[in-house]
Amino acid sequence: MYVAGVDATGKANTKIPQAEVRIPDRNNQPSDDGMNPSYGLVEEQRPAGIRSISGPLEITGGLAVTNEHHIEIRRSDEGVLKELGKVNLVQGQYNIDVEDVTGSIIARLVDKEGKTLGEGSFRLNRVASIAQNRLQGPKIRIEPHPDFGGIVTSAYNPKPDDAAPAKTLVTFVKGAKEVAPKKDGAVAMDNVTKGSTTVMRAAAPSHMQTASIVVSGQEFKTPLYPASMIQALQDILSQQRQMSFEGAPTIIWGKVSLDGKTLSGIDVVVESDPSLVPVYFNQFMLPDPSLKATGDNGLFAFVNAEPGFHSLLATRAEAIVGYQNVVVEEGSVAQGDIQSTMKNEAVPLRVYDAFAGDAVPATVTMQSLQSEFEVQGATTVTLPNLKRYGLMRVQPEGTDYVAARYVYNDNDEYVHAPVVRWSWLSAIKGYLKIDDLPTAGVIVGFVPDENFEVYLAAYDSFNPRQIVYFDMQGRILQNGKGIAGGGFILYNVPEDIHEVVVVGERTQKIYSRVLPVDPNTLSVLSFRE
Repeated sequence: MYVAGVDATGKANTKIPQAEVRIPDRNNQPSDDGMNPSYGLVEEQRPAGIRSISGPLEITGGLAVTNEHHIEIRRSDEGVLKELGKVNLVQGQYNIDVEDVTGSIIARLVDKEGKTLGEGSFRLNRVASIAQNRLQGPKIRIEPHPDFGGIVTSAYNPKPDDAAPAKTLVTFVKGAKEVAPKKDGAVAMDNVTKGSTTVMRAAAPSHMQTASIVVSGQEFKTPLYPASMIQALQDILSQQRQMSFEGAPTIIWGKVSLDGKTLSGIDVVVESDPSLVPVYFNQFMLPDPSLKATGDNGLFAFVNAEPGFHSLLATRAEAIVGYQNVVVEEGSVAQGDIQSTMKNEAVPLRVYDAFAGDAVPATVTMQSLQSEFEVQGATTVTLPNLKRYGLMRVQPEGTDYVAARYVYNDNDEYVHAPVVRWSWLSAIKGYLKIDDLPTAGVIVGFVPDENFEVYLAAYDSFNPRQIVYFDMQGRILQNGKGIAGGGFILYNVPEDIHEVVVVGERTQKIYSRVLPVDPNTLSVLSFRE
């Protein structure tokens, strides 16, 4: 075999070339061939549009990295994992090259079994400049994985350490977890996925039970109200309004705030029962009938609310300040603090066929927004940057798809609304010979991440025949369990406030969603971290 190259003069050369590194000097003269040396530095070439993002990384909350752990940093765009980055633990730095500046950068501390121990992230639209190829990213703090956690205290607690009343008990997921607060009033339920919701109930002797909807990863502070305090409130209102309050108390109590500061001059109404008259409190914490809006303390209350699911709305001059959803129960106080913020985020919203993925035109109503809007499959909405449970209704165009209720979080990085066809739901019901109960509702859930099982918390009487699992094409599964990428249908769900719970087969994590179910309605849930 004869191998030859050709030099600059066209002469054949069979000599094997040797590696050579030439470092140009600015004082060099032109070479013999008349070509000037290059004075620039040679750096790694990236494809056009690629941006390199780097920044500090911190591990907090008692987490540590061992030989059985690793840190994974990736870009996630609407739930789809994209580019993989690198971490320098010695320098405490991360670096990732991204093809686009949409979505978020997520850092996770993962053990050898793939379980996420801690997580931190930031949205790429918060990076100061997107025109440069090299960007300075914010610090990512990897914190313990989100759970249900917060503080329970007494409404009249003079102690600075927020200690809960004696013998306080707190329950999550309709009693699936019962916890006694620590000395500082702290309570928690772990192994819960990000974005899960539950109704937290706290009770103590000589106090009214307090119930509130909490979101995993968002620390709550829940007061317990002495029974004597609630009785005094009812006595004062009875005199002021010339009316009597009979039966077990049903109270909604809350505070309106903006970025942590109380707001005055706010009108609060119960959207689900506009006949309820609000109570506002003066500087002496007494109900004042002369107040037609919140005082400096931002406090409000509603007395004799009907048990059930209610939505509170706070406005000023007809502009929405905030909202909150509450669960009212007999002999209980529904905590309904209404938070608002000046910080807003642009969030992608998509309405699409759950199995084909095609865009579906629809009319969308969200609690966070002033009015309904039309979407041709995809749009961008601006939502408050709050970890807050919200409800959304999607009405697809035409009659092929079913109008449905969805659960979302204002802090979500994206909002997806998969829609399903009437023909699909009815065909499965007919094939399995499931009875049609007009007083009940239907729940459809999608679980993309792992195999799973589903149940209704504290609803043991629900007929297992009415739980149907399907694969990613919508085909019925016969093994009584769900698979990753598929989902489930719950037919004939009784009218009530339910907690739908999905348990992952691999991680044994709990995915929970609070959901009010009405007769003849469809609700669609997505169980993705």
